[in-house]
Amino acid sequence: MALPLAYFSNLNAAMTHYGTGSAPVYFNAGYVRQGEWWKLGFVISLVNLAIWMGIGMAWWKIVGLW
Repeated sequence: MALPLAYFSNLNAAMTHYGTGSAPVYFNAGYVRQGEWWKLGFVISLVNLAIWMGIGMAWWKIVGLW
């Protein structure tokens, strides 16, 4: 259960317009609309998962963590 937690904990900053410290500043200043933020967050989370599940798992196998 620790490995999925590590994978999914990296998605927090991109998922919502209040997911990280600097996100409310960009959102409230009007630089990014909420719908656009959620769409981009979804795409970024898919890319992040692909990296973690593909490259990350292979790397952990190489270094002996998995």
